[in-house]
Amino acid sequence: MIDIKILISPKYFSINLVGHAQYNPGNDIVCASVSTITETFVRLLSLKGCLDSNLIKESGVVTLMGETDESIYSYLEFVTTGYSGLANTYPDNVRLEVIDERKD
Repeated sequence: MIDIKILISPKYFSINLVGHAQYNPGNDIVCASVSTITETFVRLLSLKGCLDSNLIKESGVVTLMGETDESIYSYLEFVTTGYSGLANTYPDNVRLEVIDERKD
């Protein structure tokens, strides 16, 4: 199971991914999908110059943190939508929790 937690506040965001999908070891489309969404987000942040030491990648763990602005919100919507689709399609393999503190 991959547990994904996303926190979005008016000033910062954090994304934490922990675990392995265990969908089909060796040919894991769920893991590949989560990795593709995550790597695309990291690349977008890098191109915008927002990626620094706030990225931690270890075996089975990825943590991203950063400041937010209007363009980052659209990137966060992209990753949240992608992860949500995977969690809905593969509920035994992906669990998503989103806390959006902007909605009060």
